[in-house]
Amino acid sequence: MEGAKYILNSLHFNSSLHTLQISGNKIGSEGAQYISELLSHNSSLTFLIIGNNEIGSVGA
Repeated sequence: MEGAKYILNSLHFNSSLHTLQISGNKIGSEGAQYISELLSHNSSLTFLIIGNNEIGSVGA
């Protein structure tokens, strides 16, 4: 989770990233909630590919 936080924190400052592919990274519900919070501050990202993770109903 710590590695993902470093990468996802960069979304706050990145205005050129349009697609983020993070499939198959064992992201769980906690990670999904963190991603959701960070994405609310990023207006340039238009595609998020997040399949094949471990996100349960809490993180969905």
